[in-house]
Amino acid sequence: MRTVEDVGDGMMCLTAAGEMLYRVARERLAMPPRPEWPPAVARPPAEKNLLSGEEHRRPRGWEKYVERLCLIDCVKAVRYDASAVSSERVRVVDPENGILAVCYGPPDNLLPLRVETTARGPEQCELVADYLRHRR
Repeated sequence: MRTVEDVGDGMMCLTAAGEMLYRVARERLAMPPRPEWPPAVARPPAEKNLLSGEEHRRPRGWEKYVERLCLIDCVKAVRYDASAVSSERVRVVDPENGILAVCYGPPDNLLPLRVETTARGPEQCELVADYLRHRR
């Protein structure tokens, strides 16, 4: 694929492919840097689960879901939090402290969770929230 062509008199010009590559490169250079994944926690997953082991009316499969949350390296703790109930399954609650609200289960039996992470700032918190939204 040729990106430049000789137009005579020692002049070179971008071809259509060259022009397209130039535009893409210019757009990429103008984009802000991508946020880095938050640092890992040196805490075993079993110690991150701070939910009560007592029987409550909880959605089916909640134990496995909480286990999977606790396996994520940047998660510090997972707790029950009634204030985390929302129409959104995952939302950033406190970006400066890396706190997310996560709802698990069907609408009539939601388990609202507070997920504390090592993420700091809106960009890192959104990165983790997007990861959770796409992980089922």
